[in-house]
Amino acid sequence: MLTDKSAILAIEDIRQPVKLEVPEWNDSVYLRWPTASERDEWEIYIRENSTKPAAVIRAKLAAMLVSDETGKRLFSDGDIPALGAKSAPAIDRIFSRGVKMFAVSESEIEELEKN
Repeated sequence: MLTDKSAILAIEDIRQPVKLEVPEWNDSVYLRWPTASERDEWEIYIRENSTKPAAVIRAKLAAMLVSDETGKRLFSDGDIPALGAKSAPAIDRIFSRGVKMFAVSESEIEELEKN
């Protein structure tokens, strides 16, 4: 059992990015695994933007998770409007996989949007 703080903090527990086929773009992208802090950031973003179109919420998650094969983000928050203007099926595909990577259920998303 891990009871040593330094041992726990030294563990490399972020997995390698996941390759996701995006047929709408005739290619695939990598999705990086989020940290606990990034999940909190996304939940705060949902609460603060709950009156905006759902595309904004989906685009934020895509901006956070789409990466190169090493896990380096490809998009910044400044790219969210441009991602929101991309194909809905493509962004939905990324969003659906990303939500699973965040371990967030659809009911949790609805609850966050209400609050």
